[in-house]
Amino acid sequence: MKTIFKLMACALVASTMSGCGSAQTSRPYETFDQWDNPQRSRSRVYRQNLLPEDAQELFAGSVFVNRFEAGQRDPDEAAVMVQVFTRNGQSVSCDIEQDTRSISTDAVRHYWVESERQRASWPGVQYIENGEVRGGRTYQYNGRTGQLVGFYYQRPYFWEHNVGHLQTRIPAMVYTECPDFPSAQSLGFEVNTAQTATNYDALIAQDPGQRILRPDLVTPVTFRPWDADR
Repeated sequence: MKTIFKLMACALVASTMSGCGSAQTSRPYETFDQWDNPQRSRSRVYRQNLLPEDAQELFAGSVFVNRFEAGQRDPDEAAVMVQVFTRNGQSVSCDIEQDTRSISTDAVRHYWVESERQRASWPGVQYIENGEVRGGRTYQYNGRTGQLVGFYYQRPYFWEHNVGHLQTRIPAMVYTECPDFPSAQSLGFEVNTAQTATNYDALIAQDPGQRILRPDLVTPVTFRPWDADR
């Protein structure tokens, strides 16, 4: 069924996009060679390349180590954010922003975004705190490298918000910067004791982490026509 869906999706967009399958695996957002280009984050409309069920499988039991991209072009200011996705559908984050440190816990919902205005729907992720939607993202994932980008929408563009990678263990810096963060054992994870830096580039220079590589979960084209009756 998934193969059929991909073929149908490729047919739907053949007039607006060139190529499907492996031809879609070498875009700039996957190699991240445009980090220092101020125009890159709004150069195209991004759609999540993970179906909701595949995103749920990928995220559960993974750690998203990333740099908060919005407004931070200087690599020296690329503070680390760590988002732990538990296997029971929770997200627990340690956020570092200048002199502030914060911990947030949300329920994670993988779903189809339905846009009447754009006459289309596409996969997305919502973060829910105490029954209220706190925010949402769409993601682009590179199954060959483990790299992940989270986008948020501010009309008329999708903007890069978090740029990083998925790995299996929690960086040790989480417990120095966010000392009240739940223990790795309680979350079902181990700690990567080599990752102590609070700068993203410095942290991956210490240890790039055991990346989560699941190219089988990537669907290059996921948007579908909007259906008012769906």
